[in-house]
Amino acid sequence: MQKKGVFTISIDTELAWGTFDLGGHIKYKEAYKKYRPIIAKVLGLFDKYEIPATWAIVGHLFLEGCKKDGGMAHPEIIRPQHKWFSGDWLRLDPATNVMADDLWYGSDIVKMILSAQTKQEIASHSFCHMIFSDPGCSSEAAESDLAKCVDLAKKEGIDLKTFVFPRNSGGHFDLLAKYGFNVFRGQRELFPCFKLGYLQRLLYFVSDLFCISPPVVVPNPMPRQGLIEVRDSMLFRFSYGISRFIPKGARFKRAKKGINKAVAEGKIFHLWFHPFNFAWQTESLFDELEHILSYAQQFREEGKLDISTLYDAAQAFPDMSDDGERFNPLGVILHNDRSGLFKKDYSDNLNDYHSNAFKYGRKKVEPLFFDFLGHLNGKKRILDLGSGTGYFLNLVRKNGFEGVGLDISGNMLKQLKNNYPQLRVNQADARNTPFRDNTFDAVVSIETLRYFSDRKPLLREIFRVVKPGGLVFITAAPAFALNFYGFFNAFCRFLRLKKFVSCFQSFETVGSLQGKLKNVGFVDIKVSGRFFGPYFLLDKIFPRISSFLMRKFEPLDDRLSSLDNLRNLSNHLIAVAKKP
Repeated sequence: MQKKGVFTISIDTELAWGTFDLGGHIKYKEAYKKYRPIIAKVLGLFDKYEIPATWAIVGHLFLEGCKKDGGMAHPEIIRPQHKWFSGDWLRLDPATNVMADDLWYGSDIVKMILSAQTKQEIASHSFCHMIFSDPGCSSEAAESDLAKCVDLAKKEGIDLKTFVFPRNSGGHFDLLAKYGFNVFRGQRELFPCFKLGYLQRLLYFVSDLFCISPPVVVPNPMPRQGLIEVRDSMLFRFSYGISRFIPKGARFKRAKKGINKAVAEGKIFHLWFHPFNFAWQTESLFDELEHILSYAQQFREEGKLDISTLYDAAQAFPDMSDDGERFNPLGVILHNDRSGLFKKDYSDNLNDYHSNAFKYGRKKVEPLFFDFLGHLNGKKRILDLGSGTGYFLNLVRKNGFEGVGLDISGNMLKQLKNNYPQLRVNQADARNTPFRDNTFDAVVSIETLRYFSDRKPLLREIFRVVKPGGLVFITAAPAFALNFYGFFNAFCRFLRLKKFVSCFQSFETVGSLQGKLKNVGFVDIKVSGRFFGPYFLLDKIFPRISSFLMRKFEPLDDRLSSLDNLRNLSNHLIAVAKKP
């Protein structure tokens, strides 16, 4: 186990490629003109304090110049079809050289970094900054981009091992290992309960403004993809727009907390930025960066901290995984401790389902579940991922299907076997099941997704084990449910108020759930909402009134459930999707 803390820095080196699709090459033109002297000054500080860092460089910057072929710039690159950018993704490529258009070429920058006294790591930031996670970026487009990056780097004698996704938005992970990448930077969601752009950015700003202690991380191995993810801890923010109001010294103060935490916990503090970030209030921000580097150096001299590249940081923790950020172990403890209550609340047929909101909610999921089973023609093999005490797995069996259950909670599985000894179950991590590819005709996962901060590994595993043409039935907790638990749990997570919630959970909107399913490969995605009202809260305060109101307003609740525009306000989101 790694005993020292680790400090690592990754720098997204893009020039105009970073924002051209949003008009940034025009809006920030004066800032981009400062790029080269900023990089030189950063390298000077790195040499002064002997800081090895990772420079994630857009591949086009390796070029001294280029020309059009048949009227196209780089016809070997298959173009992405991003909806927000019309026409050819490379239509703004000037197809000239670094002397004529130095915001689009950077061979001199690559040489500057390679010639630094303290050895730096050169990583890839794609060739032309296509957004790998977007549906408009096909596998063919991503592969042509990666192939070009690797080829250009090899011509400079560089073996690319680390990748940083454009906009920190990952996709096509299988292609990274194919082209020799081992490590990539992942994005930490400060407010992981629901990913909403403006809210996310606001909370990042608040964290910087009030110097909220940043998280520290350990690498997350992804053995099926042959990759290691290292999430970011803190962005060294620029001083432009609303960020001008962040007081001088706040960045250093926050980074200092991160370094202290990395030393105390033996984890990684991962700082990242763009050279562009220093274009405003340049001297003031460089003073803060130097204070950060000097502070880290002191710990290194004391033998308490290693300072390394991103690739080396990923190798420093061979026996650790970043599960604390991606999977909530308190969820397992909670289910172990409350397995008896779950057994009671899942009493056969839920005949008394008006007695509390938990039973009522499950009862409202049932009609959609039976409809899902009705679309599975013939004898089918179904996996219940997160089977709990076995209620829905038993419904699968009773409807004539071969059901297989899986859960990580030992006590829940004991309750299942006591209730339904004939059911077949496995105890395993839902992200790493013991089943072969394309094993099941269908997968159901009810109230499991909410216990994962990063839902992608779970959804990728579901996609892997279901057969082509197979269906999935997945429930999620809505962010904007009228019980307001999404807001409350997210707020407690943001402020790390663990004692006010049983465990931190993750929440979705209709759009975010559809997007996550689409990103792992599912098609024909339909999301429904069920069960409206603040009954979970009422249950705790006035249980009899809550029960009365659920019974009284059930017809209205059923009518509301048929309105697609209200799905985000429901207490249960239910997704049905198909593997192509």
